[in-house]
Amino acid sequence: MTAKSDYLYVKKLYEEHADPETAVPMAHYMRDQFQYYGLKSPIRRELVREFLKEKNKQDLDWAFVDLCFQDDYRELQYVACDYLTRKAKKLQAGDLGKIKKLVQTKSWWDTVDSLVKLVGKIFLMILSMDGKPGSPPILMGGWIGLAVLFCIIDLIIDVSFHGVLRHVSNGSDIVA
Repeated sequence: MTAKSDYLYVKKLYEEHADPETAVPMAHYMRDQFQYYGLKSPIRRELVREFLKEKNKQDLDWAFVDLCFQDDYRELQYVACDYLTRKAKKLQAGDLGKIKKLVQTKSWWDTVDSLVKLVGKIFLMILSMDGKPGSPPILMGGWIGLAVLFCIIDLIIDVSFHGVLRHVSNGSDIVA
């Protein structure tokens, strides 16, 4: 299957199980920033459980993730985050730029929380001696280590900055 056919499969599945009555309060809870199918997390995850199980056996599919993030319905961004969480062990330092792009795309606390956890996992992987979680950390020297460190710092600043802007634009108080 292709990224496009996988995306269309999930989209159709969610459309078929949409709950318009639940969608309204879900959208309102997110300050009407996104459209919703009205699928609560347990239902949404159950609908794609087998699909993600099979997709997890394939190579990391950034095209699928991008298509989900381009969609107007928030549940598709959640699928992309769930998919990336399943593929976390396959993520590498080179994926940080892609994750940063996702953080900046339709950014809101719900997806940013998932994506920042992935950045943390990548960072821990980079700091380990043999590239596996749980290994003793080492100091990374040279330009490669410095470039990765700057990318991570940039991503953290970017995530924080987007959060502050959202709070200011919504008239919310910022809690430090």
